[in-house]
Order: sequence, then structure tokens, then C-alpha cells
Amino acid sequence: MTQRSLQRLREEEGVAMILAVVLMALMLALGLGAVAFVDNQNKLTGSQRQRETSFNIAEAALSAQVTQISDHWSTAAGTAFGVCPGSTYCPNSAELTALVPSADAAAGVTWKTNVYDNSNGLDSFFADSKVAGQCGCDANGDNKVWVRAQATVRNRTRVIVSLVQKQLQAESVPHAAMIAGALTIPNNGNHQIIQTNGGVLAVRCTVPPGGDSDPNAPCLGQPLGKAPTQTAGDWNDKLTQQIVGFATNQQGYSAAPVFSQDQINRFINTAQADGTYYTGCPSSLTGSVVVVNTTGECKYTGNDTWNTQQSPGFVLFLNAASDLYIGGNTVYYGVVYHANMGVPPTLGSSPQSSSTLVTLKGNTELHGGVIIEGVGRLEAGDSGQQNLFFDDHGYDAVQSFAAAGIIQNSWREITPGQ
Repeated sequence: MTQRSLQRLREEEGVAMILAVVLMALMLALGLGAVAFVDNQNKLTGSQRQRETSFNIAEAALSAQVTQISDHWSTAAGTAFGVCPGSTYCPNSAELTALVPSADAAAGVTWKTNVYDNSNGLDSFFADSKVAGQCGCDANGDNKVWVRAQATVRNRTRVIVSLVQKQLQAESVPHAAMIAGALTIPNNGNHQIIQTNGGVLAVRCTVPPGGDSDPNAPCLGQPLGKAPTQTAGDWNDKLTQQIVGFATNQQGYSAAPVFSQDQINRFINTAQADGTYYTGCPSSLTGSVVVVNTTGECKYTGNDTWNTQQSPGFVLFLNAASDLYIGGNTVYYGVVYHANMGVPPTLGSSPQSSSTLVTLKGNTELHGGVIIEGVGRLEAGDSGQQNLFFDDHGYDAVQSFAAAGIIQNSWREITPGQ
């Protein structure tokens, strides 16, 4: 190699350009790597945000569906919950998306809720593979159903399930053998007709000092002033024999309704949910809450036994133009309540009835109590048999449907189709 060639190799012109190019290449590589990293992170963040949005909407849908169940609990296929949206008693789509304000929710959300009975393999664990043929109602009557909620946001689907339980509340009511506008006991023999057992015995009327003006419609049991209860002493002695605990009777009892309209509405909702709301006379009065909204007389004179002392019932007659007649050898465990409603059928509306709204005849045994609103009348004891037995157990059934709540530890997320 010549001296000139060696000299040229030792020259440093152009090195800066080479270094600049190398550094620029390195910086470009680092920059592109950073851009790729940031872009990937943005995609991961967006995916996570979309998953969170779909999860939040699914959770909101589940809560909203539980609220619908609280208002319309169903125990029969005929009143079962359908697939939401698109059926009766569904959450509101606009309200659901408004609860989760985000660009993802605004871009479009699909959601779905289902209700399933917790039977046929779903008693303790939920699986999509076992829901075929399940009623969207509490078919097995154990006061529990599964609620499944699903939401999809930008192809991100989340599914939440939870077991929901019906919750009852005890209704406040005087524990009474009888509260009515008036009482008639047609039999004037020395027979026990009513056993108060310490329960309240009250009428809203007051026995006049001079005697009942209408001996066929006495205020309390027997007409004062007509044989064999001609005198006040005779009247008191006779009713002391016919009503065990008569000494504690109350006259001029409060005219205010025993229940409020809100309570009446809860009873109606409970009966409708249980399938025991009737617009005609039912064939049986068995049930925890039975509501009858009809006109005319519902008469029973067979040998039936309705409910048990351990599981008493509550019967509510709404219409003042209806009455309940129980005779024969019928036995009923629970409380009979006549709301004596006029038109429209709201508590205290007129015209109320002063007629006999509940009649206990023959060998009938009612173990619990009878409550009649307003001036309606109870008649009992025509055959001299004891017809009414106060039993505090009967008031255990005076309950209504309060709400539905998620059972602790049943809430979980599942994979669709699991």
C-alpha cells in the first residue's frame, strides 16, 4: 500500500456523518419500539376498559333485574320472567347505560338477563349447561331463584350470576280473637262459642244502656233487652258462658283500619306472586296469603282442613259486596281478614257493608282470629259448637313479600356457556 493510501485512511473527514447516521438509526429503532410499546399498552388499556364497562353493565343489569323480582316475585310458569330485554318486568336499557357513562357504552351495548329456578341440578351451583327447560320462576317454592346477567361491549362479554332469595316481613296487627263492627251469636244456649285465650275481643259498636234497638242485629253477641238476656246481668252472664274471656271485651273499638293501604297492597302482591290471588271464589283457602277479590258469597260446607297450626294461613277478602261462609266440618288454621272495601276497592272507601261478612256455622273450627274492617259483622255459633279459637300461631302467617335479595357468597362471574 502506498504512503498516500495510508494517509487517506488516517484522514477523519466524514466520521461525523457516519456517527450521526448510526445514532439516528439507533434513535429511530428506540422510537419505533417505544411507539409499538405504547400502542400495545393503549390496546391493552382499551381492552381492559371495555371489559370493565361490560362487567359494570352486567352488574347493573343483575341489580336492576333483582329489583324487578322484588316487585313481581313469580312462583308459576304462567307468570314467569322471560328473557330481557323484550319481555315484561325487565330493566330499562337507557337507564343501564346511563349508569356507566363511557365512550364504550355510548358506542353500543348489548345485554341480557334471565331468571331460572334453582332446581334440576341448579340447587347449589349455576351452570349454563343446566338451564334448559328451567322455569323463569320459583317453581319449587323454596323462595330462591338464579339471576343471570350478561353484557357485551365492543365484543367483550362478561356474565354474572347470583342466587336471589325472597324476603318476607311480618305485618303489624293486633293479635285478636275477633275485631269486627258487630258480633251475632244466634244460639242462646249455654255453649262455648268463642275461646279468646287472652286475645283481643272487640267490636266497633257500643251496646246501648237500654238494649239493642234491633234484636236481630245485636252489637255484641246477644241482644240486650230480649229474653233470655232481658237484663244487663242476664246478658253479661250469657256471654260469659258463650265467650271464654268475655270479661275483657272492648266496645267502641277504633274505627281506624287495622291495616294500611300499603300493607293491603303488599298482601295483594304476595298473593299474586304465589298464585293465590282470586277474582272468584277459590276451591280452597289453603295458602300462606290468599286474596279474594270478588262479589257475592263464597260458601264452604265440606269437611276440609286448610293449613296447619305449624303453617297457618292468612285469607283476605277485599270487596264489601263479598262475604265468607264456612260451615260443615271445616277446619281453618290462620287469620281471616275482611277489608270491607267499597268502590273503588281501596281501604276505607264507601260504601262499606254493615251486613254479615264472615259466618262460622256448624262444626266449623277456626284456629287463629277474625278481623273485619268498618261496621261489618261476624256471625258464629248457630249450632252451639265452639267455632272460633284464638291461636297466636295464626298471626305468624300475617306476612307479606318485602323484597328480594342476593344470597351472600352466591354472586360470581362465569364464562359464557360454562
